[in-house]
Amino acid sequence: AVVVLLLAATFILNGPEDAGGKAAALPAALPADEPLQVIYEKVEASTGSVFRYELTLSPEGLLAVRIDDLSQDRAVRKEKPVDPALLRDWARAVRSSGFLDLDPAYAAAPAADGSRASWDLTVVLGRRAHRVRVANRPEPEAFAALREKLETFGQSELGIWAIQYSAEKLAALARDALLVAQKRMDER
Repeated sequence: AVVVLLLAATFILNGPEDAGGKAAALPAALPADEPLQVIYEKVEASTGSVFRYELTLSPEGLLAVRIDDLSQDRAVRKEKPVDPALLRDWARAVRSSGFLDLDPAYAAAPAADGSRASWDLTVVLGRRAHRVRVANRPEPEAFAALREKLETFGQSELGIWAIQYSAEKLAALARDALLVAQKRMDER
């Protein structure tokens, strides 16, 4: 019984062996990480101004944000290297988001007041590249989810939040927040 226990313990500690006395073949190594590149651009234009927000994530791991707001006469440029583990997480997020299965264009006519809004997102994952452009219409769900994650990522990594929005959008967000605060105060 002792000999059987010793053989079982040796088998468990050393792992299974095949008939040739060599360790069983391990599964093939996972393929090398696919390089990820992201180019995202948001443009909001009206008759009085143009607001442009661009986020790029290079395969080397450099995150860059460029903001141009003509109505406020401001141009912001920020960049920062990103941890390679985050790039791998982003590659997995892109694969599972459903973005790669979307149609390349979702467009509608501009609004009657002449305002325009467009989102353009290009993702290169390994050898596969996919670009989706949405103009003057609601975004598909998979596109909106990935776009929002990208914008949040850029905000948190580069320490920007309000700067990515136009003055009109900030005023609208402030009005909405004030209405919510007044409603909650009335409820109290």
